[in-house]
Amino acid sequence: RTVRADGIELIGSDAGDLSVIADGEIDIVCSHNAFEHFSGDSDIRALKEASRILKPGGRALITPFFTVPAYTLTLQPFSVFTSTSTTDVADAVAKEVGNDNVRIRYNHGIISGYARHYDFDVAQERLFSNVPDLEPRIVSYVFKDDGKEHTVFGVKLPPAEKLSNLKIIGLELVRR
Repeated sequence: RTVRADGIELIGSDAGDLSVIADGEIDIVCSHNAFEHFSGDSDIRALKEASRILKPGGRALITPFFTVPAYTLTLQPFSVFTSTSTTDVADAVAKEVGNDNVRIRYNHGIISGYARHYDFDVAQERLFSNVPDLEPRIVSYVFKDDGKEHTVFGVKLPPAEKLSNLKIIGLELVRR
């Protein structure tokens, strides 16, 4: 734990095991460019821990929180096969492959060996159903209309016919 001059306390830890923090102690939890790389059940464990440590009204912010039309695991082949955590990645992928609704793709352009992108059904079933005391809200999203990409800030979703083009880039979970 580190306390800055302005009184803000910084705590670094495994997002799935925040046992160094007491229940209901935290006002805000942030995950920036990390959540999509949590393999296995780390995403679920991280949200459960956020739920446990947040004060009522506290917020968990996840950015980016990528949504796609079909639940997808993205692998960077070189990183996967040269990483010291190859077994962890392989185990995570093996568990996901049992899910009939997962799509596996390869991308040489990502830095991490592993990334997960959710569709709305999987996000609800896998994540939000495991933390009923966290209310998900969209903070910002991007959608394409007439070939142009638009970024919208706030909590209002676009019309239903545009949901297939929706990419959430900011997700807030508020502790009830």
